[in-house]
Amino acid sequence: MAKPRVRAATRRIADRAFAEKTPALEPLPAMSHDVLRAIGRRGGREGRVPVGGTLHSVHGTARKRMLEVQHHASALRISEA
Repeated sequence: MAKPRVRAATRRIADRAFAEKTPALEPLPAMSHDVLRAIGRRGGREGRVPVGGTLHSVHGTARKRMLEVQHHASALRISEA
């Protein structure tokens, strides 16, 4: 069996420190957290918006407007803010 990991900053064994803090942890809420991240972006002149290094096409009427970009676990949603 491997040696238990000791944290350099606190010099405590990680498993024991986690076991001490476990009773104080709060359970997650029952609702799902669908949106991972929401950011505002401005559409470019060419009808594209940069998201994570990739240009995504937007409707022609959304050019130069402020857009809301939502990163979901399985999708990317771009809408007018």
